[in-house]
Amino acid sequence: MRRYGRVYLTFLRIALIREMQSPLQFIFWGVGMSVNFGLFVYFYRTIYGHVDAIAGWTKYEMLFYRGFAELFFTLFLMLAINNLQTLPEKITTGRLDFVLLKPIHSQFMVSLSDPHLGFALNLVSALGMILYSSAHIGWEADWFRLGGALLFTSIGLVMLYSVCMVIVTLSMWVQRAEFVNQVFFSLFGFLFVPSTVYGGVSRIVFSYALPVLFVFTVPVGLLLDKGSAEMLIATLLLAPVWFAASWYFWRTSVRFYTSAGS
Repeated sequence: MRRYGRVYLTFLRIALIREMQSPLQFIFWGVGMSVNFGLFVYFYRTIYGHVDAIAGWTKYEMLFYRGFAELFFTLFLMLAINNLQTLPEKITTGRLDFVLLKPIHSQFMVSLSDPHLGFALNLVSALGMILYSSAHIGWEADWFRLGGALLFTSIGLVMLYSVCMVIVTLSMWVQRAEFVNQVFFSLFGFLFVPSTVYGGVSRIVFSYALPVLFVFTVPVGLLLDKGSAEMLIATLLLAPVWFAASWYFWRTSVRFYTSAGS
């Protein structure tokens, strides 16, 4: 485990050096992400100019949720997503062959070998939104709830990673891998709205079949006293199942993988 920790620190150092070599690109990425975040905030403010609450969430509670989700999703984006989204390309170009030949676990390499630190400035915008909205809500730090929220955020991100890993691994089995990235990115839209906003089939599918709605709804629900025991239990049960499934599916797929050059 310590070996993997040292390897990952090396990946982070390389990523930091890469970003420092092109500071303007770093700034452009940060500004772009912040503008996109600001547009969503403006959208929420417009909607709440006509209603007092949506599915029981007031304007500032929704802004708190958005800031919290943006903060931790950006961290996830920096550390993992950049790697996973390139897997279909690695397969079609044959670059995956070189990854599989390295003397380290291939899923670790595919998942974490290329951190993208260019999104770091977006963390500032997200944190500012959390502080701004929490002041209007009147939320006070409860260290027990905060600890629980961070724990369930970690569990939720592991579950999100596992779902994404299963989806991108499908590209090893299909002829045209382009659609895999389309499915991959379409999931992220469900992360930034509480699960209670959805209803019917969509809520069932994206809560239990592809459990992305619980990723941030559960920890924010703990912080704002909007959670439910059902969601907590479901998250605890689904996260290890999906993680094991992603590991097994990857291992099986690699065993049957045929090089693009074959």
